[in-house]
Amino acid sequence: MLVITNNCMVEEHCYNRKITIIKVETLMEVLIKGRDLVHKNYNLLNHPLCTSIKPYPNLYKTILLEEGERVDFASVNLIENAIGVAKKFAEREMVALSNDVLKDYQLIDYGVFLETIK
Repeated sequence: MLVITNNCMVEEHCYNRKITIIKVETLMEVLIKGRDLVHKNYNLLNHPLCTSIKPYPNLYKTILLEEGERVDFASVNLIENAIGVAKKFAEREMVALSNDVLKDYQLIDYGVFLETIK
Protein backbone atom coordinates (compact mmCIF):
# COMPACT_ATOMS: atom_id res chain seq x y z
CA MET A 1 0.00 0.00 0.00
CA LEU A 2 1.16 3.51 -0.84
CA VAL A 3 -0.23 6.63 0.83
CA ILE A 4 -0.16 10.15 -0.60
CA THR A 5 -1.11 12.88 1.86
CA ASN A 6 -0.72 16.47 2.92
CA ASN A 7 -2.01 15.67 6.41
CA CYS A 8 0.58 15.50 9.19
CA MET A 9 -1.71 13.26 11.29
CA VAL A 10 -1.72 10.62 8.55
CA GLU A 11 2.01 11.08 8.01
CA GLU A 12 2.71 10.40 11.69
CA HIS A 13 0.46 7.32 11.67
CA CYS A 14 2.26 5.90 8.60
CA TYR A 15 5.72 6.66 9.94
CA ASN A 16 5.04 4.78 13.16
CA ARG A 17 3.84 1.74 11.20
CA LYS A 18 6.39 1.90 8.38
CA ILE A 19 3.71 2.40 5.72
CA THR A 20 5.10 3.81 2.48
CA ILE A 21 4.10 7.45 2.25
CA ILE A 22 4.54 10.32 -0.15
CA LYS A 23 4.17 13.64 1.67
CA VAL A 24 3.16 16.68 -0.38
CA GLU A 25 2.08 20.18 0.58
CA THR A 26 -1.31 20.82 -1.06
CA LEU A 27 -4.54 19.06 -1.88
CA MET A 28 -3.89 19.55 -5.60
CA GLU A 29 -0.43 17.97 -5.25
CA VAL A 30 -2.03 14.92 -3.60
CA LEU A 31 -4.38 14.52 -6.55
CA ILE A 32 -1.77 15.16 -9.24
CA LYS A 33 0.75 12.75 -7.70
CA GLY A 34 -2.06 10.20 -7.40
CA ARG A 35 -2.95 10.71 -11.05
CA ASP A 36 0.67 10.27 -12.09
CA LEU A 37 0.85 6.96 -10.22
CA VAL A 38 -2.51 5.76 -11.54
CA HIS A 39 -1.11 6.26 -15.04
CA LYS A 40 1.83 4.05 -13.96
CA ASN A 41 -0.39 1.06 -13.09
CA TYR A 42 -1.36 1.97 -9.52
CA ASN A 43 -4.98 1.44 -8.45
CA LEU A 44 -6.92 3.69 -6.11
CA LEU A 45 -8.02 2.03 -2.87
CA ASN A 46 -10.25 4.94 -1.88
CA HIS A 47 -12.19 7.60 -3.73
CA PRO A 48 -10.08 10.76 -3.99
CA LEU A 49 -13.04 12.91 -2.86
CA CYS A 50 -14.70 10.38 -0.56
CA THR A 51 -16.31 12.79 1.91
CA SER A 52 -19.23 15.09 1.32
CA ILE A 53 -16.98 18.02 2.22
CA LYS A 54 -15.97 19.99 -0.84
CA PRO A 55 -12.25 20.17 -1.75
CA TYR A 56 -12.18 23.79 -0.68
CA PRO A 57 -12.25 24.80 2.16
CA ASN A 58 -11.10 21.27 3.17
CA LEU A 59 -7.43 21.50 2.29
CA TYR A 60 -6.41 18.04 3.56
CA LYS A 61 -6.55 14.90 1.50
CA THR A 62 -5.15 11.40 1.69
CA ILE A 63 -5.37 8.79 -1.03
CA LEU A 64 -4.30 5.17 -0.88
CA LEU A 65 -3.03 3.16 -3.81
CA GLU A 66 -1.67 -0.27 -4.60
CA GLU A 67 0.49 -1.27 -7.53
CA GLY A 68 -1.31 -3.16 -10.25
CA GLU A 69 -0.26 -4.92 -13.43
CA ARG A 70 -1.90 -2.53 -15.88
CA VAL A 71 -3.69 0.78 -15.98
CA ASP A 72 -7.02 0.64 -14.15
CA PHE A 73 -9.33 2.88 -16.14
CA ALA A 74 -11.82 3.18 -13.27
CA SER A 75 -9.00 4.68 -11.16
CA VAL A 76 -8.02 6.96 -14.06
CA ASN A 77 -11.59 8.27 -14.33
CA LEU A 78 -11.94 8.80 -10.57
CA ILE A 79 -8.69 10.71 -10.18
CA GLU A 80 -9.14 12.81 -13.32
CA ASN A 81 -12.67 13.78 -12.24
CA ALA A 82 -11.42 14.61 -8.74
CA ILE A 83 -8.77 16.93 -10.21
CA GLY A 84 -11.46 18.64 -12.28
CA VAL A 85 -13.65 19.18 -9.23
CA ALA A 86 -10.72 20.46 -7.17
CA LYS A 87 -9.72 22.90 -9.93
CA LYS A 88 -13.27 24.22 -10.10
CA PHE A 89 -13.32 24.87 -6.36
CA ALA A 90 -9.78 26.30 -6.39
CA GLU A 91 -11.01 29.15 -8.59
CA ARG A 92 -13.24 30.36 -5.76
CA GLU A 93 -11.97 32.87 -3.28
CA MET A 94 -10.84 31.20 -0.07
CA VAL A 95 -11.80 32.56 3.30
CA ALA A 96 -9.23 32.51 6.07
CA LEU A 97 -9.68 29.48 8.31
CA SER A 98 -8.72 29.37 11.95
CA ASN A 99 -6.22 26.82 13.22
CA ASP A 100 -9.06 25.04 15.04
CA VAL A 101 -11.02 24.62 11.79
CA LEU A 102 -7.91 23.42 9.95
CA LYS A 103 -7.30 20.85 12.72
CA ASP A 104 -10.92 19.69 12.36
CA TYR A 105 -10.40 19.12 8.62
CA GLN A 106 -7.19 17.21 9.36
CA LEU A 107 -9.06 15.04 11.84
CA ILE A 108 -11.83 14.29 9.31
CA ASP A 109 -9.28 13.24 6.69
CA TYR A 110 -7.40 11.16 9.28
CA GLY A 111 -10.63 9.43 10.32
CA VAL A 112 -11.46 8.57 6.70
CA PHE A 113 -7.91 7.24 6.27
CA LEU A 114 -8.25 5.00 9.35
CA GLU A 115 -11.57 3.59 8.13
CA THR A 116 -10.08 2.91 4.70
CA ILE A 117 -7.12 0.92 6.01
CA LYS A 118 -9.32 -1.29 8.24
